[in-house]
Amino acid sequence: MKKNYLNYVSLLTFAIAMANTMWAQRVKPVSSTEFSTTLQAGSGNSNLPTPSGSSQDRAYGTVIWSQDFASAATGGIPSGWTQTGPNQVWKKTFEGSSGAFSSKTATLNSTTKANGVLIFDADSVRTKNGTNLALSGQVISDQINLTGKPNVKLQFQQYFRLCCNTSTTTITVSVSNNGGTTWVDFDCRAPVAINNFPTNPQLYEVNISNATQSSNNVKVKFSFASESGTYFWQIDDVKIFEGPNNDIKMETPFVDFDYDDGGYYTQTPLSQLVPIGFRAAILNDGGLVQKNVKLKVDVSKGASVYNKTSTVLATLAAGVRDTLVIATANTFTLTPVAASLGTYTTTFTFMADSVDQNPSNNQFTRSFAVSDTVYARDNGLITGSTVTTLGPRNYINGRADGAVIASMYEFPKATKITSVSAYVASTSDIGADFEFVLYDTSLAVDLAVSSKYTIATAADKGIWVTKQFNYSVLAGQSLYIGMRCNGGSSTPPLSVYTLNDLSKIDVQRANGSTVFYLPLANSGAGGWFNVGASSPYIRLGISSILTGIDEYEAQNGLTLYQNIPNPASSSTVIKYNLEKNSEVKFSVYDLTGRKLFDKNEGNVMVGEHNINLDLTTFSKGVYFYTLTANGHSLTKKMVITE
Repeated sequence: MKKNYLNYVSLLTFAIAMANTMWAQRVKPVSSTEFSTTLQAGSGNSNLPTPSGSSQDRAYGTVIWSQDFASAATGGIPSGWTQTGPNQVWKKTFEGSSGAFSSKTATLNSTTKANGVLIFDADSVRTKNGTNLALSGQVISDQINLTGKPNVKLQFQQYFRLCCNTSTTTITVSVSNNGGTTWVDFDCRAPVAINNFPTNPQLYEVNISNATQSSNNVKVKFSFASESGTYFWQIDDVKIFEGPNNDIKMETPFVDFDYDDGGYYTQTPLSQLVPIGFRAAILNDGGLVQKNVKLKVDVSKGASVYNKTSTVLATLAAGVRDTLVIATANTFTLTPVAASLGTYTTTFTFMADSVDQNPSNNQFTRSFAVSDTVYARDNGLITGSTVTTLGPRNYINGRADGAVIASMYEFPKATKITSVSAYVASTSDIGADFEFVLYDTSLAVDLAVSSKYTIATAADKGIWVTKQFNYSVLAGQSLYIGMRCNGGSSTPPLSVYTLNDLSKIDVQRANGSTVFYLPLANSGAGGWFNVGASSPYIRLGISSILTGIDEYEAQNGLTLYQNIPNPASSSTVIKYNLEKNSEVKFSVYDLTGRKLFDKNEGNVMVGEHNINLDLTTFSKGVYFYTLTANGHSLTKKMVITE
């Protein structure tokens, strides 16, 4: 059953078990104050190069114009630059924001930070005024001559945090080819969610050739706007350089399990394995037409276990986007047996006739794990530049009791949730507590709630915490598991934080897996909000198919029963039931995943059937039998004795 969440329009609702995750999904908030992000800077517009002549002799990477703010006075802007807008507070600084919700030490870690950086310190202005108010302001560069430069890129380093409404809170870089009369805009935030930080520094790069048009009167404008006037935007090391003739850029790789555009999981349990498909969105970011473009996907576990290539795209014009897909017949299938456990590396590579001048952006590599019982989105790292804290207090008015941070999990097959785990960050307050709570995609009622965990001493934080659950999940169901936090009504408010895996931003759908609940009593406008591509450290434990097998499993009109007897010695009987006529195959595997027995039952009628299995050729041990009907499979374990 394929599900596509891109058009999901209910209350809330990609990349495979890749990188240290595998798949997530939809989210649309109840409130009109929507916490969401876009997938790709500059996506959705056509502000990309057109082949307005080619300069085969020009040097890719040659810097045409740059500004590192070394010449600007502290508190000012560079000579020749101007400010516009209601709040002209752009300035050179050597520290971060000085506002109440920020930290001076949170400074852009740019290449030339010793020379200072440019900041729009909205948080500082808000603090001085003592209240939330809309703030906006622009800083505009001096005139830039790009005559005879048909293919150019703009690049700068940035660091920011934004709040609170995605439709009214923006950071934008704009380019004009007529001295500022008209502008072409590019979004600088995506795909970082509201209230999140990007990596520090984050390198922003965009092809601006269609906007500049080889003009001698180009200007660049940086615009900050926020309806609440909170937080900041820092930029440094701005430059325009010669773009490449040949450059295919991978924008988003997708790994599709039982759904499309689902999300991103680091660990997927054996019981949730389904055939995996691959595709990727690409952009011709060079100045020339690319010919015979194709996608190759390799999956390895020590050695390669899968290698397929897409159909060939004959031509891809400069500035054009497209998606390449591995054919459905070439999906990657893992058998749900012990031999499938372990870590896999998936490599997406784009190839074309021309030699790519910037190969760093046409290959994408991530690792994922197949586990026995653990379902996870985070990569498990406790320290590092791509890990930060995440909790209700990260959000405005999120200090109230009952605030929730939650993450979505999807279940291609029926199972049972047996436990929930979260990492309690060391920044959490002693005295605070939380409970795990399970919701369906309506987020309307509690499906299950764990006992509370109280942070009584320092020993109760900086650790993984696990609580027992017992909840049966249907095949095709999606659920949110959250941490519902308390201590917000204390004076001062107490907070619970988990960790947040920012390395997932480049692969996980922006409007995807994580939501935040703001209690109604705290603000008068409570509700659920999407917080984008965040990956909080909240994991599920589910029933193993290696131990604790139920008496039967049912899915997609197929029911497979436990063999009788079990354990067995000379023979055993496997019963199954079909809800519709089906092509049926039966196989037996050992613990290494080696197929020992294979039988094609042919077309089998609706109803209950038996397979009589002779075991005299099998050695003593543990085995798995799999029944496949019309492409759907169920697997159970059996034990053979002497």
